[in-house]
Amino acid sequence: MKSESVNITCTIASSESVTPSCKGAWNLGTACGKCQRCLATAPAEIKLLQRELKMYKEAWIRELGGTLYRKSHLIDALCLTTLMLREELFALKHKMRIDMLNANLAVRDECIALWAQAQADVAAKSDG
Repeated sequence: MKSESVNITCTIASSESVTPSCKGAWNLGTACGKCQRCLATAPAEIKLLQRELKMYKEAWIRELGGTLYRKSHLIDALCLTTLMLREELFALKHKMRIDMLNANLAVRDECIALWAQAQADVAAKSDG
C-alpha cells in the first residue's frame, strides 16, 4: 500500500474577508467540497458530478411542484414529498375508478330500463 504525505497550508489575504476553509485534500478523500479552496482545487470530474447532482436535484424538485415537506436533510424531504404525492395520486385514481364504475352502473341500469320499455312496447303492439 502506497502512502502519501500531503502538506496543506492556507493563507488569508486580508483580515476583512475571512472565508472559512477546510484542511482536507481531494486525493485523501477529506475535502469538504464546499469551501472556496476546495471548490477552486476540485478535479474536473468532481465539478462535473456536482453540476449533474445539482441538475438532478433541481429537476426532481421542479417535478414535485417546487414545494417540499420540511425535513432536516434534502434527500429525506425529496423522498417524503414523493411518497406523499404518490399516495395522493393512488387515492385519486381509486376515487376515479369508483366514479367510473358508478357511472357505468348508471348507464347499464338506464339501458336495462330502455330495453324493458322497448320489450313492453313490442308486446303491447303484438297483442293489440
